[in-house]
Amino acid sequence: MKLFFLSIIILFSFQFSSAQDYRENKLIVYGNAVIKAQTDIATFTFSIIGVGSSLDIALNNAKDKIKLVNNELKNIGLNDKNLSTSYFYSGENQNDRAFLSSSRDYKTEIKVVVTLDSLTLLEKAITSVSKFEPDYISDIGFALKNYTKLSKDVLEKATINARENAEILASQLGITSMKPLYVEDLSFPNGNNSSMNYVRGSRNNTEVTLVDDGTQVIRSGNTFFSPEIKLVAKVQVIYELP
Repeated sequence: MKLFFLSIIILFSFQFSSAQDYRENKLIVYGNAVIKAQTDIATFTFSIIGVGSSLDIALNNAKDKIKLVNNELKNIGLNDKNLSTSYFYSGENQNDRAFLSSSRDYKTEIKVVVTLDSLTLLEKAITSVSKFEPDYISDIGFALKNYTKLSKDVLEKATINARENAEILASQLGITSMKPLYVEDLSFPNGNNSSMNYVRGSRNNTEVTLVDDGTQVIRSGNTFFSPEIKLVAKVQVIYELP
């Protein structure tokens, strides 16, 4: 028992000593920065369903509808690069078969994501798709073309802010020399490294909270106004003092 208590005392003393060593002759500062930017990319999803008495007929029915939508979107200035298939199903129709006919025994569903780098085309694109009676149009989202650059910019500003804070403290405390010993990005646990910054809906002045797996999705109304995104960075810098 005495040996056990002795071990606890030694461990506690070591931890206390380490904490003291860590902070002794060190200056710890934090830097913060915020950049606001208006989103300039829009996305939305639509679903097309084809039905038929055979799998082949249902598939061709859906493909024909997709071709018509594609041609209509090209007429307003889009191309194949603006479209991507996000979901495909082709098989037995489990939901709304006809009781006295086999004309709806099979179903094909194709979901397409439309990406627009011109927000002025958003309403035109949605109106164009709606002409062909899709099963639904949903998931309007907004993003930044230059999110990666802005993420680096806000991190740089936070780092500069930390250095300025350190210089203010050093000046006031009469510290004549110091050098960076440790730097940590505290924007979120894995650093400010998400590749895109998406928000759902269309509120203006939308704040995006950065989480460990990227950017938290914010859902709001179904209007077509692009939101403002706020990118936030925070860093910790530890300076070694003489």
